[in-house]
Amino acid sequence: MSNYSKIVKDCMYEDYDIEYRAMEFGGECGELLNEIKKLVRDTDYKKNGYIPNIYKEKIKNEIGDCIFGIQSICNKLNFDFKECQSKNIKKILKRKKKRNEIFGDDDFVV
Repeated sequence: MSNYSKIVKDCMYEDYDIEYRAMEFGGECGELLNEIKKLVRDTDYKKNGYIPNIYKEKIKNEIGDCIFGIQSICNKLNFDFKECQSKNIKKILKRKKKRNEIFGDDDFVV
C-alpha cells in the first residue's frame, strides 16, 4: 500500500460504502468542471489560451480532490492504484496501435 493510499485510508471512514465513495468522487469531478467553467466564462482563455495562475491553482486543487476520491474507491475495493493506471495505459496504447485513437468500447484488457 502506497503512502498516499494509507493517508486516504486514514482520512476516510472505513464504513463508507462504495456508493458513498463514488458519489463523493462524482461531486469532486463536478467541482473540477465548475472551476473550468469559471475559467472559460470569466477570462479570455477562449481567445488566447492563457490560463491565469489563480485558475491553475484552483483546478490543480480540484484534480487532487478527484485523485483522493479515486484512491478511496481503490482502497475500498482493495485495488492498487498503480495497477489501475497500468491497465489503463495498456488499453489506450492498444487502441492507439489498432486504430490510431484512444477512445472506444473495447475497455476490457487482460
